[in-house]
Parts: sequence; structure tokens; C-alpha cells
Amino acid sequence: MHASLTTVRGAGPDVSATARMAAESMLAWLREFDGYRGLVVLADPETGDARFMTFWDSVDALERSERGRREVRESMIAAAGAELESVDRYELFFGEELPAVSIESSNQDMPAFARFTSFEGPSASIEEGYRTFKNDLVEWFRDATGFRGWIALLDVPGGRSIGITLWATPEALADEAASGAGLRDEVAAGLQTKVTSVERYEVVTAEALALDETTQRRDA
Repeated sequence: MHASLTTVRGAGPDVSATARMAAESMLAWLREFDGYRGLVVLADPETGDARFMTFWDSVDALERSERGRREVRESMIAAAGAELESVDRYELFFGEELPAVSIESSNQDMPAFARFTSFEGPSASIEEGYRTFKNDLVEWFRDATGFRGWIALLDVPGGRSIGITLWATPEALADEAASGAGLRDEVAAGLQTKVTSVERYEVVTAEALALDETTQRRDA
């Protein structure tokens, strides 16, 4: 599975509402688009930043959807007076099926907050780190209060990756020990992988991110 990650900066304190409206506009046609597998939208009212991730069965589907996605993001940027920082492509290394977060949902089981961690380093080291996380640490995370899932994105040519953990409450996210921030740093250091940034977001929506073993990276 493949992902497109759009980063928007400086959309102001109302970024969650703006991102939610953009998500509503996108979902109307994304759900009908062949190859669409999911949408995750994150926003941070303190910084005015937002992240839009769309997931696709293939590179072809991702590329065919580009025009529509570009129109939505340009509309949002113009309305919010924001700045488009980047549009990047990643491969889904691993992800767990998430409770759907609809625009109207108030389900207490849904992920409401996210830690968004960026890594750089040799691709082999990053992949080994994610395998360690998946095989040795995920069960520990599942026992952590408020843990709601995780997503790992990998850019092999660029030597970059994104790790996203999802949490039910801001308290669960903020607890550095219980939410595994120390384990993250320990694994990264042991594999010569650099943590380049750690950001916190509200989860605006996590639409239909239905993942199974056939959608994971084959060597994950």
C-alpha cells in the first residue's frame, strides 16, 4: 500500500475546523475512487499545522487521484491563509486496523490524539527498528492505557520514515514513560537512526483505514 502525505503549516488556531471541512470535501469523492484505502487527517491548533494522509492500493491509483487532492488542498490553503510545506510519497511499512473516526463520531474507543515522529537514517536500519517495534513492543503498547494503534510509513530512496502512534486522551499521549517515548529513542539510537522531529496532533478523522496482512509491506 502507498501513502501521500501533505503537510500544511500556519493555518491558524482554527486549523482543526478547517481541516475537518477539507476532509469532508475529500471524502465525497475519495470513497468512490478506485484504489482508495483510507484517509487520516491530523491538526495542531497551537501551531496551525495539519497533516493529510491518503492511502492507496497502488502507485497508479495514487497518481490518478493527484488532481482532485491538489484542488482540495489548494482550496484549504487559500481559505486559511496557510502555506503548503510538502507533498511526499511513502510506502506503508505497517499499520493496524484503526477504529473509524468519522467527522461526527464521538466514540470513546477512537484515536483522538497522535504522536507523529520523523526518522532519518539508512533504510535497512529504519526497517529493522520497525520490525523490532512490531515484534517486541506492540504487545507492550497494547497494554498501555489509551493506546489506539500505530502506522509506519517508509521512504526507502530518501532514507526517511514516519512513525505515528494513536492515543485516546491527551494525558495518555503526554505520559512519556507509559506511551513509550523512551523506548522509541532507545531503539533509534541502537540502530544509528536519527529522530528528526516529534509532533503532537489531534486526530480530525481516520476514515476507513482497514488494513490487513495483504496491505503490509511484504518483508515487514
